[in-house]
Amino acid sequence: MWAARIATRAALAALVAAVLFPAGSARAQVGSTLRADLDALVERVGMASAAALSQDTAAASASLADARGLLPQLVTLARDPAAVQELGPLARRLAGRLGALQRVLEHAQAALDSPVTRASRRMRVLRVAYSGSMRVAALAGKPILVETNSRTAGFHHPGDQVTFRVLGPDGAPCTEPPTLVVENQFGATAVDVSSVHQLADGTIALTMGDEAGGARVTVTACGRSSTRLLFNYGPKAVNGLPAGFPANLPMGTYALSYAASGVVSIPETPLATLPNLGVHAFARVVVTTFQQVAAAYASPECSIVVRYSPFDGSSFTATFSVTCTVDGASASETIIFRVRRI
Repeated sequence: MWAARIATRAALAALVAAVLFPAGSARAQVGSTLRADLDALVERVGMASAAALSQDTAAASASLADARGLLPQLVTLARDPAAVQELGPLARRLAGRLGALQRVLEHAQAALDSPVTRASRRMRVLRVAYSGSMRVAALAGKPILVETNSRTAGFHHPGDQVTFRVLGPDGAPCTEPPTLVVENQFGATAVDVSSVHQLADGTIALTMGDEAGGARVTVTACGRSSTRLLFNYGPKAVNGLPAGFPANLPMGTYALSYAASGVVSIPETPLATLPNLGVHAFARVVVTTFQQVAAAYASPECSIVVRYSPFDGSSFTATFSVTCTVDGASASETIIFRVRRI
């Protein structure tokens, strides 16, 4: 949405320039299109990273493929004579960086599409791809929203404190109070939205949430809007447990239930009562029970994303988000399993 608004404003500016200053219209149009496409490239690589963190490998692969599809057009724009005239030596540098980025994205695509690649490996290559995309985009214009710790590339762990500086068109700090919107993506609490606030020096501060996934930070100030993505690695995986499965479950007896919404709605229904004599054995039994209920969706036409909530002292949930596509038509179903300590 942000990239579309930027593209619309850039197109209007180019139209006015064509009427008033015909000689400069081609340069303005090429430059604005190039910047809009670079923003779209960063957005797609970022959404691939967020989807991978949410365990939706199919969506991650599709977003990354879309990003790769933009690269030939970007290289062509960077080599356009109008861009060379407007950007000077930077145009050649930009074309070279885009060529190098193409190889990085191809490497990331191969890691995403390989069934034997570990999740940690996928995230490492996606982080490199996203960081590289941001550096290339920065060549075409000064960013508006800049993370104070630039080395993170937007990737953080639960509970991390994150701060942003808002810059004006000249690169100096923007002193105008910003309009700020923070949205979590893919249903995960990647950012604790209630923690977002502005410090006395104008810096924006927030705290990462407790779930793996991505979040979108959009700021409007000093006549410009900008969007940045943040990524949460989620809780550290425990050996022998499914990713995200709570490791702090007390021994005892637990009641399992489930509910569904979407194409089929099912009210909360008791499922089983199971003893927890050890978290690893308990996890295997619980996950097997989940899979038996969701077996109807285990087909090539369906993708399933599983997300666990933390154990709050009395219960936790496992959310199965299912999307099935047949003959171009898609349908979604959400199954929420609740595990309560009795």
